[in-house]
Amino acid sequence: MKIFKRILIVVGIILAIFIIIGLILPTEYEIKRTITIQADKTRIHSFVNDLTQWDHWEPWRSDNSGILITLGEITQGKGASQSWTIPDSGDGRLEFAQSDENGIAYDLYFNQDKYKCFATINYQASETNGNTLVTWTMQGDMKTPVMGGYLAIVMKSVNAQFFDMGLQKLKVACEQKQ
Repeated sequence: MKIFKRILIVVGIILAIFIIIGLILPTEYEIKRTITIQADKTRIHSFVNDLTQWDHWEPWRSDNSGILITLGEITQGKGASQSWTIPDSGDGRLEFAQSDENGIAYDLYFNQDKYKCFATINYQASETNGNTLVTWTMQGDMKTPVMGGYLAIVMKSVNAQFFDMGLQKLKVACEQKQ
């Protein structure tokens, strides 16, 4: 009986530590990745601003063969949207909030709009060799009590690698056949 009691005490302590850390961890997160592409802003914008072109570069489709993407009525510019479902994983949608020659900004919603993030893809012309610096940023707040901080850590670690992969694919797509 003493061993069972000790096990319960240890489990209780571990659970209390987990909860306390979860309450202390920041729930806000930011992911920011940058790449230089040998293409002008107009070419890059043609891939980023048009959701029908995202299959050329965005990283999630290649990783999820079962993903079902539905484009909205508008597929380019402000108001463009798409939604998706991933079997056994969840759903989401995005909508362009802003689009101009310097980039796009879009809102992301996950799990039936339970979580919202804000993302931007900005491109700035460099002064040398017609290169363009492209920066992809996502910010959000996982406001779920206790688990929010842990979810923010997961969002950062998982999506950072996808952003790197997506920017690399965008570079290849934009630099082909210019």
